[in-house]
Amino acid sequence: MQLLSADLRHITLGSLLQVAESDRLDGSFRFDPEGSLVLHKGGVTDAVHGRLKGIDAALTLLMVRSRSAVFEMFDTDDRPPIADTMALIIDGARLNDDWANLAPQVLGIRDGLDRSRLSRELASVVDHLDGTAIVNEAVKQAGSQGLLITLPKRGIQVMEAQPETIRECLDFRMVMDQEGARRRVASGNCAGLGTLRAQHQKLFFFFKQKTAYDIFT
Repeated sequence: MQLLSADLRHITLGSLLQVAESDRLDGSFRFDPEGSLVLHKGGVTDAVHGRLKGIDAALTLLMVRSRSAVFEMFDTDDRPPIADTMALIIDGARLNDDWANLAPQVLGIRDGLDRSRLSRELASVVDHLDGTAIVNEAVKQAGSQGLLITLPKRGIQVMEAQPETIRECLDFRMVMDQEGARRRVASGNCAGLGTLRAQHQKLFFFFKQKTAYDIFT
């Protein structure tokens, strides 16, 4: 039975989850354009958004700007919640604040990129740089391709610097630099490029004349 339909431009998902928890509702939220949350006695027991499931999917749904949500009430399996509802809402709000600060720095990959120039592993990571994927998804993908190692509660360890890896990283940096330059030129913001070019040429000529400089100093 459809219990409610909400326009998420005027009410947040966090508010809806608080109502569902207060009334201990069973059922599921379905979101437009995608995603769902399953509730049992008001607690979130499952979540799906694209390739994501569980807590990652729930946090993504709290972050993305879905257009609408529909709640259908029905009996759900008696399963423990994936997280405390209020903790989910608070984490979602924190991630939204963090994203508001980071979003202007996020680079998407333009459609015309020639992926044939990249290795298979690097191309699979580039596919995730669409300006929407959350950081831990990109980290998991990079880890699965051997580009880094995740150290629980300590951070990440970047892959060993072998010649092949260095070349792939330089190719990846080239992709980022080209996209950044393209956007800067497209925006017409060329301030400071003269100074940057002068600094680059100064370093270039300095080390060109001292090919063994790093060996003898």
